[in-house]
Amino acid sequence: MNRSWPWLLVSLALPLPLPAQGLQKAHEASTAMHAAWLREVLDLDTAGAVREYRHIAGDARPSNLERWLAMARLGELHRIGVDTGPRIPIAEAPATVRSALQATETTLPIDELLQRLQAEPPEIMRRVGTEAGKMPPLRPATPLVQDWVRSQIGPSLDENLARRMQNMSRQPDQRSELSLANDILNLELQGRAALASNRRTLFFANWQPVVAGGDPAAALAKARAELESWSKEPDISSLHQRRINDLRQAIDQRAAIDPAAMLALIGRVPVYAERLLGAGNRQDRGSSPDRGNK
Repeated sequence: MNRSWPWLLVSLALPLPLPAQGLQKAHEASTAMHAAWLREVLDLDTAGAVREYRHIAGDARPSNLERWLAMARLGELHRIGVDTGPRIPIAEAPATVRSALQATETTLPIDELLQRLQAEPPEIMRRVGTEAGKMPPLRPATPLVQDWVRSQIGPSLDENLARRMQNMSRQPDQRSELSLANDILNLELQGRAALASNRRTLFFANWQPVVAGGDPAAALAKARAELESWSKEPDISSLHQRRINDLRQAIDQRAAIDPAAMLALIGRVPVYAERLLGAGNRQDRGSSPDRGNK
C-alpha cells in the first residue's frame, strides 16, 4: 500500500480539465521523438533514426516544439560525421534554440579525438582530465533545447501533482525514497532526461542536484569506490543491486569519454548523489522552504 500512494494521486488528477487537442498533439510529437531516440540508442539504427528526426523536424507547425529537439539531434549527429542529409535552415528558430543549434555546425576531428583514446584506461583518464586532452561534448545542443521546450509547454501533470504534494505532511520512508531514486537513475542512464527531471520535481520537490568540485576524474574514482562499498552492504535489494551495477557499468564506459558529464549525471540522482559525491548543496525533501510561515 505504501508504494501505491503516488499513483493514486495520478489517478485522482486525471479528471483535471486539460486542453485535449493541444495535449494530444504534444503527446504525438513527444512519442515520435522518443521512438526516434530509442531507434538510435537502443536499436543502433542511426540511419532509421535520422529519417525519423528529419520527419519530425520537417513539421513546421508552431505547436511542434519537438522539431527543435529533432534538429538538435540531427546537428549533433552531423557533427560526428553521420550523413544526416541537407542541413535544415535554422533562421526561424527562437534565439535560444538557434544559439544552441549553431554549436553543432562545426564538424569534430573524429580521427584526432579517437587517437586520444588509444591507450590503457588509466592513461586515458589522465589525458582527458587535462585541458589539452579533454573531450568535447557530444551533445552540446540537445540539453539546452530540452530546457527551452520545457519552459514553453507550461506545467505538466507531474508538476501539478508536485505542487499538491508539497502540501501533504506524510513523507515516504527511507526504503521508498531509495526506490524512487532508483527509478530516476534508470531514466537518466537511458538518456530520458526530461522524464527524470519530472520525477525529481514530483517526488523530491525541494532537492537540488549535488555539484562536485575539483577534478572530475578523481571524483568519479571516489564515487566508483563508494559504489563498490555500497554494493556489499547487507540486506540490499535485488533491484538496488541491479541499479548499482548499471551505474558502475556506465561509469566504466563513459568516464573516459566525458567524465564531467558522467559526474553531472550522478549529481542529478537523489540519494545516489549524496552517497557517492558527498552532501554538496543538497536540500532535504519535504515541504517548501516557506511552508512553516503559513
